[in-house]
Amino acid sequence: MSNRTPLNNVIAYGMAICAVGVAVACPVAAQQTMPLQQEYETAFDLATSGAAFDAAVLLFEAVRELPGDDPALAEALIGPAQLLVFIAASLTDYNDWMRFLNHVVDEDNHVTDQLIASGLRAGMPGQGRRFVGYHGLKTASGDEHQAVKVAALFARAAPYWLANMPQNRNEYHSAVAEMVLRYPNLSLSRHVIEMSVWRTAKEAAMSGERDVHLFQDVLYAGGREEPILAVSPGLQAIKQALPSLNIKDIDDATIAQLADLLNEARDPEVRYALLCLLDRLELTPKWRALLRSALQRLARPMPRTADEALARLMLVHFALEDGNDGLLRAQLAQLMPSKPLPPTPERNLYVEYVWAARQAAGYFTRYGRYGPAKQAHEALANRFPTTRVAQQALEAINAMDTDPVAASLKAIDQHARLERKRKPVFDKEALYNDIIDNTDFSPLRQALLARTRSEQDDERPGGPPSARPGHPARR
Repeated sequence: MSNRTPLNNVIAYGMAICAVGVAVACPVAAQQTMPLQQEYETAFDLATSGAAFDAAVLLFEAVRELPGDDPALAEALIGPAQLLVFIAASLTDYNDWMRFLNHVVDEDNHVTDQLIASGLRAGMPGQGRRFVGYHGLKTASGDEHQAVKVAALFARAAPYWLANMPQNRNEYHSAVAEMVLRYPNLSLSRHVIEMSVWRTAKEAAMSGERDVHLFQDVLYAGGREEPILAVSPGLQAIKQALPSLNIKDIDDATIAQLADLLNEARDPEVRYALLCLLDRLELTPKWRALLRSALQRLARPMPRTADEALARLMLVHFALEDGNDGLLRAQLAQLMPSKPLPPTPERNLYVEYVWAARQAAGYFTRYGRYGPAKQAHEALANRFPTTRVAQQALEAINAMDTDPVAASLKAIDQHARLERKRKPVFDKEALYNDIIDNTDFSPLRQALLARTRSEQDDERPGGPPSARPGHPARR
């Protein structure tokens, strides 16, 4: 009797199918998806030239024409679907989205409309919408349209959806198993396994835990290390640098070896897996320094593959963490995409590129460096004109022009809120002191000094002086 657990059987069986040659008919798939790719490129041009609503309409209509006889075609949906999510989440407002749902989406007659609309609802605020979205995806994952079936199943199995989904872990693990068993030759199945590893690393970084096995989520579901590694050359490379696969064993030598692997790897999917892990870890300044040159070699003005795009994002993050103005400006100058970004199911690169530009603008605003802050906002407004992104960017510029100190204090408060969520221990006083020591804008320095004194008074026994007995304000 085999001692394999259910998920382990799933992975091993999937690898066996691959070995006997059950593969995707790539030339046919490429030919069938060519019209969709052309419409995707046109939609990107519309979205970046002030016609985001028209771009969304075009994407919905193009996806409706996708043939339903090949599950591999689900991978052609990644780029268009992510651009559509970006349009809904960042470029248009609530009224545009409601007009879109009421006058464009036709879920009764087009299963692709049901798929995309359900996915959008599953990621929206509000338990009611999420419940409807999840059950729409569950229905679509049983549809006869093979690409829709696979895409819906992937959305249910992808770990980053789990927090928003009204499903328990058994349903999640069931979706993972079905994905890997039925479609072992699709890269989406490999991503499902890898993404559970990236989530484990991220949760460990946020909680401050160190004794964490990277495969713990998959092992909990019944898998074993050997077949998990067999489906992912990227995870194999990680194990080469970290044999224990335990975060507590990561040290300078581990990071240096991961940097070497980034330089040596020829497969962009391997490089992307290495970057996905590194992007989730809490990296020290020394570790960032060890990795920086490898990232700079990968980053390109217009990325061709997802690893090149992620390298650029990580360089922006490194510059923000290290307070490196020169590196940050250099990365921002090449951040805004001039054509569609390479698709990856692991993250929405459009959303993250805009987020990175906003983070950079916030950093410069916090330190009273309003020139580069405005340049970052202007780049967003110019890349996505007459959209919500552009409106918010122009409002930020106007706020700096009207009251720069108030704009900086607002940016400081926003950053503090985010850092408290991201880090187990966040020292707000250290943030204040760093800005006081490094800003060149004297009014901001004086305002922060006054705020620091006020907050220190509030924290003293008895509260601020004005609240203590004997103070003139109390008489």
